[in-house]
Amino acid sequence: MNAADLSSSNQTLAAQPAPATLWPQYRHDDSLVGHFPLRAGLDEAPQVRWSADLGGENTPSEQWRVEDLDGDGQAEVLRILPDQLVCQDLRGQPRWTREDLPQARVVEIRDFAGDGGRGLLVDVNTGTELQTFMVSGATGEKALLYAKRNVFGESRRSGQLLPGVPGQQLCAWWSGDHIYGEKMASEGWVFSFERGIAHPTVRFHVQEEGAIYAPLHLIADMDGDGRAEMVMISHEQLWIYDLETSQRQMYSQWTPHTIRTYWANTAALPLKAGARPSLLMINPHLPGLKVVDQDGQSAHELWKLVIGGKEDQYQPLIKIEGSSPDPFIDLDGDGEIEMLVAITNEHGDGKTWLVIFGADQGERRFEAPDLKILAAEDLDGDGQLEVFLQQRDGTLRLANWTGSQFADRWQGAGTEPLFQPPPPEQELARTLGSKSTLKNPQVWRETPGARPFLMKLQGHVYSWELESGGTLKQLREVTRHPALGPVADPTTPAPYTWDGKALVVREAGQELAPQTIPTQRLYLAPPPLVGVLGGQVRVIVRNRQGDLVSLSPDGTDPKVLVRQSPAFAVFTHSTEYPQLCDVDGDGEMELLTSTLGPDSVAAVVAVDGEGQVKLRLPIAEGATQLSLGPTGRLGAGQGRWIAVRYTRPLGGPYVVAHSGRTGKQLWQREHFGFYGENGVIFALHTPTAVLDYNHDGIDDFLAQSENFYNIVGGRTGKDLLSPMPIHSDVVPGHWTAYATPMSLDLLGDGKLKVFFSRSYQLTAVSDLEGNPFWHWGLTRDTTARNHAGLGDLDGDGKIEIVVSQADGLLTAYEAEPTAHKCPSCPAIAPEADSSRAGQMRWTFRLPPPLSDITTADLDGDGRDELLLGTGKGLCCLKEMQGQPTIAWIVDLGRTAGAPILADLSGKGRPVILISTEDGFLHCLF
Repeated sequence: MNAADLSSSNQTLAAQPAPATLWPQYRHDDSLVGHFPLRAGLDEAPQVRWSADLGGENTPSEQWRVEDLDGDGQAEVLRILPDQLVCQDLRGQPRWTREDLPQARVVEIRDFAGDGGRGLLVDVNTGTELQTFMVSGATGEKALLYAKRNVFGESRRSGQLLPGVPGQQLCAWWSGDHIYGEKMASEGWVFSFERGIAHPTVRFHVQEEGAIYAPLHLIADMDGDGRAEMVMISHEQLWIYDLETSQRQMYSQWTPHTIRTYWANTAALPLKAGARPSLLMINPHLPGLKVVDQDGQSAHELWKLVIGGKEDQYQPLIKIEGSSPDPFIDLDGDGEIEMLVAITNEHGDGKTWLVIFGADQGERRFEAPDLKILAAEDLDGDGQLEVFLQQRDGTLRLANWTGSQFADRWQGAGTEPLFQPPPPEQELARTLGSKSTLKNPQVWRETPGARPFLMKLQGHVYSWELESGGTLKQLREVTRHPALGPVADPTTPAPYTWDGKALVVREAGQELAPQTIPTQRLYLAPPPLVGVLGGQVRVIVRNRQGDLVSLSPDGTDPKVLVRQSPAFAVFTHSTEYPQLCDVDGDGEMELLTSTLGPDSVAAVVAVDGEGQVKLRLPIAEGATQLSLGPTGRLGAGQGRWIAVRYTRPLGGPYVVAHSGRTGKQLWQREHFGFYGENGVIFALHTPTAVLDYNHDGIDDFLAQSENFYNIVGGRTGKDLLSPMPIHSDVVPGHWTAYATPMSLDLLGDGKLKVFFSRSYQLTAVSDLEGNPFWHWGLTRDTTARNHAGLGDLDGDGKIEIVVSQADGLLTAYEAEPTAHKCPSCPAIAPEADSSRAGQMRWTFRLPPPLSDITTADLDGDGRDELLLGTGKGLCCLKEMQGQPTIAWIVDLGRTAGAPILADLSGKGRPVILISTEDGFLHCLF
């Protein structure tokens, strides 16, 4: 075949080609298997025949930070590349290079040692392990602080954590899934650097196991002996450690049924003078607030208040969080702490109310809508706190708290207080939770220790003074102050200028040639579609602007069919792909997708080959986002049902199905499964496989919502399996969820199985009813990031499964299970049908990142090959005598996306279409 064959196909077809020879939807067809059935004749490496420019954004290919890295008072340039760090002087001369830090992320640059130098806190990602290093800014010498795998969550803070220790210290707590067994592993560290950046001292280190998920930590004197302890909190459990010896002093679980605490605002504060600190908690997963007492031996709830009256950590209707950076303050100095809480939708009005509770007994003292607390500080020198309040309309108020209400001292519109940045360690007796700022802010004073403070008004900064017992008075404009940035000496010009893109150095009064950050063009398009629109074979691909563009088979004749598609780029557990299908049953294909139209109103639309809208389903009233879900047949001549997933500010996601022929709503569904008596939100994972489960001529779809699985009737929205299988519980000892169900004839016997692609911590196959067929335990880090290759690699009529890891490792499994458990099954789990392991066939490594895997018989020998994009281009992998070998590689110059195959010419000779991250779509044959 040659390019002329593709050019000659730019004509109206006399007969519709079989959809199987094209690629009309993501992963080819409703099964999502990603297998191309036509033998391709591509036994040798193909050549690029045409490339279509999809556009791309020029983005930095590396990051630069220009600052003093060695403490000598002179700035250096730190270049952060994908695989190395380079330090150079302002003229570009290298100081040091580190080439062993893959995917390095520089978290902080500070004087950690206290010697005037700089330490670089650097996180590294190997693909299956996260490592944290301290790197010397002067020499590049590095020290590994800690490594972590299968991380569920981490909290970390640095600053002056240990009194009397020079420099700044680092505290880190993390938890991760245990590789074998059901308990989570957790680790806590404190490092100091007084011996030098590259020679850290371990001040504190513990390891724990249990129900520990993203542990919170704080540092407080929990026993009143004048020395601070380390405190760890997770799932309503409390651990207290001696900060000097790392010995555990106390463990207690204060409720029998644990719930999530990792987003809770928590403080350790005594309720009365001389008492041991209690835990004051505002927990969105309760939802509510509580106080937990501890006596050094055990902990118990002093009181608990559930907002809305129903304890449910999964409910989506009520939101609760702290109403100020530090929501635990004694506002009136009476000895009782006020808990300052922001509650949304408690009254069913969608509004956020400021609610103040007394910490002693949980008494509700005050509530008002559309009001929040910014800070509290004594502004007039009388020993009482003034509270900065901000209304929804932007009005700023200064008031005193009376114990039941706010007594205003002043209010004004358009004013903004200037707060000092908090210290890096924040407030040590507070947990990080969901907040980045935990300390009650202090306003900038005009001069240190003086009463006048700074606020901005109409773009100008003024000093203000709150008169004793009176109101606020504006004093004078302030133009030079640390709050406004560094004060430059006009007689000494800076030796360089840096605008974030270009560095210009001055020497002897002259500017040297600018140094600019290298850039690269970046845009990786999703896999294209190929189908018949308007009687012609067309290639549909998304360009950099978000438009769906139709191309002729030779890559010419571009037509924009739909702009701004999809309507929303980010949608939890959903990735939207357009589809070519007969929406209304008239025998003609339409392009079905979502769009954010010129009126900025989101909708699902179906358009013809000229972009004319044939169907429009506008976003549901009250919804904030939509995403196109699965679609299937309603019966002969009836068109298709179209499922759309919606989100809203309150109430959680839900799914609505419409008729593609009439646009009318067929059904709406809000819940999917139950936790106890509480219905769980329907967070449908898309894409998902579609099939006619009950053989009634109407398609149904495989539904995965978090850790629940079922088959849902496409026309009715009702469950076809009862009871609903809980996907996370079907394999003993393996909690799993978040999969993409795919349907396949695994054994070649005509009985469909379900492969749960990218299932969390598991490679899993079940029958259609959710009963496990075989599995292989993974970890959080080795869970597949891309969809597997599903094909008959040896020509025996059975399907092998090939999954990938983030680090480029491929693992192939046989179709049949073993008679035994997998290596990560718990030792106590019995040998049973539900615990049968898969058979590992082989492993093979390719340069990451890897794309979804497509399978096809590329060389016509009756055996499927694996086709995928890699960090080096397009790769074809073939089995030879049961082992993988690279059949050919096409170097495309940049990382490649997922390939597809299609017969563009109609002559039975497929081509490969693949996008690369520089914004091009390539056609190869």
